[in-house]
Amino acid sequence: MKGLNYRKYPILALIIIIILIITVGYFFRSETGKVADGMYELFYELDYQEFFSFYERNFSLAVDNQLLLPDYYQLGDRQNLKRPVMVAVENHPRSRPQSGIEEANFVYEVLSEGGITRFLPVYYKELPERVGPVRSVRDYMGELAAEHGALLLHVGASEGGYARISAEDVLNLDEISRSQYYWRCSERRMPHNLYTGNERIKDYLEGLDWQQDLSAYKFDFTAGNNPVANEGGLVKELDLFYWGNYLVSYKYNQTENRYYRYINNEPHKVDTGQQLIADNIVVIHADTNVIDDVGRVSVDLDSGGPAYLFHNGSKQEILWTRTNGRLTFFDKDYQEVLLKTGRTWVQIMPNSARVEFE
Repeated sequence: MKGLNYRKYPILALIIIIILIITVGYFFRSETGKVADGMYELFYELDYQEFFSFYERNFSLAVDNQLLLPDYYQLGDRQNLKRPVMVAVENHPRSRPQSGIEEANFVYEVLSEGGITRFLPVYYKELPERVGPVRSVRDYMGELAAEHGALLLHVGASEGGYARISAEDVLNLDEISRSQYYWRCSERRMPHNLYTGNERIKDYLEGLDWQQDLSAYKFDFTAGNNPVANEGGLVKELDLFYWGNYLVSYKYNQTENRYYRYINNEPHKVDTGQQLIADNIVVIHADTNVIDDVGRVSVDLDSGGPAYLFHNGSKQEILWTRTNGRLTFFDKDYQEVLLKTGRTWVQIMPNSARVEFE
């Protein structure tokens, strides 16, 4: 008897594949409730992130992040959301304390106008129930959203911001035209009271096709250390002097091996009272210029230049560059730098801004 031509029977072929997946899932389920080594390695090599989520949802299996992986992974390798989500969160004094930043996997901080910065938290595991206050975006913020292939949540944009969103084909939900994905709280006055969150966004996200994080950042998966980074010795405190008398500081807690964040010498806390922390801090200098009377700025994210990496209590002088539309970090030998696993803050500063550490 001739074998079946599965090209003529796509539904039958799909059913067989699903049966095989389910069967293999039960077969490889270990006593500890984790995906067995061989299956996990296979899924990783095939880059089938949706299979990770399938097994976690349907078999209650935990993905063990120490099993048979390459020496590094990229952001998307631990992505649970169908698409990374970036939110434009303001940092005006009246916007503090902010909400939801503590749960971001990745946060950019960059000047917006008048010596005031904007936060761009990126979520690729889980979106909090409350994130904000949400504000507008500038053109370079659109670049950063495109870098991750992220869904960008914002309210309005500068003329250049809208142009960049269009040019980069950034998927976005602008509150001005898509207000159903946002709400305003009564405890604060406009414009510092706009929020978004998982409950408002989840149905929209579920309707999207899977888009793995596109960024080029790579994380050390073995020990969380980049040996080169230890050359600088222990750095207990880092001070970043932005324009407008705005000071960001990080203090290293050696016991916890993490950094606690401060604004103008006060602990930077979110609305839950939790102080913000970081496992990696990347400080890059970029050409920044005031472009109008309001104090809006342009930030050149293409030219590259010097940068610092702080993790594990150490400092490393590195270089940043933009390759294929992605920020990438290199050491002095032009070897790509690996970040420690955990929360990462990228501080984008003007070339003239001062950085001090001790």
